[in-house]
Amino acid sequence: MAAVRPSGPSIKRIVGIHFGLISAAEAQRQSVCEVTASTIYAKSIPVNNGLNDVRMGTVDRRIQCHTCGHSVVDCNGHAGHRVLTVPCYHPCFTDKVQKILRLVCYFCSTLLVSDPSHGGESLTGRERFVYITGNAGKVKKLCPNCHAPQPHYRRQGTSIRMDWPITAGLTDEEIATVKATKFTAYRAWLILKAMTDEAVTFLGFQPTVCHPEALILRTLLIPPPTIRPSIMATAGSRSMGLDDLTRMLCDIVKKDMLCAAEIERVEKAEGTAYVDQLVAMADPLEECALKLQEDINVYFNQEASTSGKVGASSKRRNLAHRLKGKEGRVRGNLNGKRVNQSARTVISPEAELDIHELGIPEFVAVTLTRTEVVCPINHQVLTRCVQIGAGKLGGASGIVTVAGEEIRLDMCQHRDRLKLQYGDRVLRHLRDGDWVVFNRQPSLHKLSMIGLKIRILPGKTFRLSVPVTPGFNADFDGELTSTAFIHCRQQGA
Repeated sequence: MAAVRPSGPSIKRIVGIHFGLISAAEAQRQSVCEVTASTIYAKSIPVNNGLNDVRMGTVDRRIQCHTCGHSVVDCNGHAGHRVLTVPCYHPCFTDKVQKILRLVCYFCSTLLVSDPSHGGESLTGRERFVYITGNAGKVKKLCPNCHAPQPHYRRQGTSIRMDWPITAGLTDEEIATVKATKFTAYRAWLILKAMTDEAVTFLGFQPTVCHPEALILRTLLIPPPTIRPSIMATAGSRSMGLDDLTRMLCDIVKKDMLCAAEIERVEKAEGTAYVDQLVAMADPLEECALKLQEDINVYFNQEASTSGKVGASSKRRNLAHRLKGKEGRVRGNLNGKRVNQSARTVISPEAELDIHELGIPEFVAVTLTRTEVVCPINHQVLTRCVQIGAGKLGGASGIVTVAGEEIRLDMCQHRDRLKLQYGDRVLRHLRDGDWVVFNRQPSLHKLSMIGLKIRILPGKTFRLSVPVTPGFNADFDGELTSTAFIHCRQQGA
């Protein structure tokens, strides 16, 4: 009888991944609430539209998330957002913004450069951008579209300033206007926003994924409280210890509210429109915007701050400190050491292994597990694994039923009475033919992590085919230790 393929949705395969920037519209789509209040708690309860709004999740076991309805154990958190009154430079992208501004017209955003391939093989977008920015001296001084002279842009901290070395072609009134105009992040955003899709693509960007206007920060994505939890002194205490990120975000919200109040004051006093104030940038508003920019610099990366202040703020752990360094997320938490579903030991050569195979010791195979979902195809095989039990080749260490009940087979005396149901998950031990990710640290390039098919062999070391060692930069002097990670894809799912 022919096997009947189960009906269901069509299988979709990933053909590529695009990395881009989160635009202001995308940040608002990902958000569950807008942060408009600078107050965080009121009588130990998170304030609505505050930095710890319960719609973004909770770290208090007494409160459930108002977005997904789960508790602190099951809710991973949801992002919020804050629409900045005054656009600011992102301290990580200021250098990129300056390079793009030098390549487009100040007045009409037309490209000032042409294709550098010189009739030869066309360059990719990235190669073209690197080549053009590396030869910025060859950029045209007059716009080919409006024939206007172009300013000179220079960095000042994490901001950009503008000079006019050439004013030929402008009237006296236009010269006075452009020299009196203060170059702000809002003006830079207007120039980048007016670029055509052809110009954006020419410079190596993708208009729908990573438009240059997204390099200017107009909407700040607020991370959920689960990654910046408040700590109570004791259970039920009203004394909250705020995380450094929460304090920095609170400073940003307060400075942005000051900018909004200054703009509202000028609107009532002089009747000036909001956009006109961003262009003119009077002294009181400029001072508030500068303080907002400094707080944003401190939030993303303290080294990018232009304030030069040394104090309590410099000791705070900002986003950059959370990611980089030995104690950061990458090296401290994500690198393959002391993690679940991994093993580490010395490697040795094995001549009989193919280049796509990895020999692992028996004690590793009966310790590590791989999760398989029970289905008609593997029901009989997984039943056999359950009957063998834990700590033996071909066995399993546990079962997670459809209802969520966990069964430890090393504590179960009557394994033959267990009946597997479709949808149960069996944590079976490794067997020949399983695929794992083999990693030699430090990981220096992509070949430091390769998927290999395992073969269980006696001994205490990982066995590796000699032709594979150059990719890992590995040798067999007994000092090298490597780590094998279990592939996360579930079989039979």
